[in-house]
Amino acid sequence: MKRHLFRGKDLRDTLAKVRGSLGAEAVIFATRRVRGGEDGERFEVEASEWSESLPGGAAPLAGAPAAPAAAVRAGRPGPAAGRAEGHSQAAASPVYAELVESGLGEATARELILQAAGSLSLSEKDSAEPLRERVGGLLTFLFEAGGPVRARRPEEEGPAVANFIGPTGVGKTMTVAKIAAECTQRRRLRVGLIGIDSPGTGAAERLRAFAASMRLPFLAVSTAAGVDEAVARFSRADVVLVDAPGTVLGNPSNVAALQALFGEGRPGQNYLVLAANTHPDDMARMGERFSCVPLHRLVFTKLDESSRFGVIFERHMELGVRVAYFTAGQRVPQDLEVASPARMARLILPAARRYGAAVGAPA
Repeated sequence: MKRHLFRGKDLRDTLAKVRGSLGAEAVIFATRRVRGGEDGERFEVEASEWSESLPGGAAPLAGAPAAPAAAVRAGRPGPAAGRAEGHSQAAASPVYAELVESGLGEATARELILQAAGSLSLSEKDSAEPLRERVGGLLTFLFEAGGPVRARRPEEEGPAVANFIGPTGVGKTMTVAKIAAECTQRRRLRVGLIGIDSPGTGAAERLRAFAASMRLPFLAVSTAAGVDEAVARFSRADVVLVDAPGTVLGNPSNVAALQALFGEGRPGQNYLVLAANTHPDDMARMGERFSCVPLHRLVFTKLDESSRFGVIFERHMELGVRVAYFTAGQRVPQDLEVASPARMARLILPAARRYGAAVGAPA
């Protein structure tokens, strides 16, 4: 059995290379982040073709924690007897029940348990807490935070641009308002607001009202050319926030309109806004459909209306896009939170007393 090393700019890119070379039944042994990788490559994955001789339920390679969601997505086939036994033992753990209750998929929960259990000593296996801590460590290692919206850099002539897109009803305009307030009140940045007008939505008018209350410059536009002109008028701003109307992508004309505004070559970073209380299957479809344009960051809203935060982790891993913000509630900007790995782990495993480092995670 020969193991192969693959490198990519993110987990999704690297796994695509694995599948392209070894097929959908490739087995993932380990993943690791690489600092200062060549050509912007930041992930390494060790994998092999499926073989009946593969050990079941193996722990990650020394010095490199395996990526559970990655192993599931790589298309691992039906387990051999040893792995089936490992999966059965994982499902019997109280930590597994906590993970599934939090909204993680059963396959991802089992993989997390198996990988974390491989680093436990014999004395630690009699208690659930060490396993819970190791799983939390894996969650913090695998979760990638995107940080807040960036401001213009000294060498840039114009402002940084952040475009907020997403389905209807996820609280996108309120999120833009919170971020604008956070940028001005806490970071002391100069902010410009652009609302893309769409008949019948009223989103641009709501953002206009907020801009007036905050004394922030606002422009309403309806085309890509209008966005470009508005950004040019905000040339002295540090950051421009663009609020797109809620989009239903079942209609091909809506896809074309979204691509015209935010497709390849358009300015700024695209932030996909999703509601944490969305059904997992619906959220997966939304992520897939909005991938018709480049996605640079994710924002998850309505955490106060959900208790199944594992869906956030699942979508983050599936899309391979960093998470920038969490929001909960209507207060501006108090109910805006910059996402972090520790916060993600606490949301999924609140019972853990602490979150142990994943084996092999970089210091």
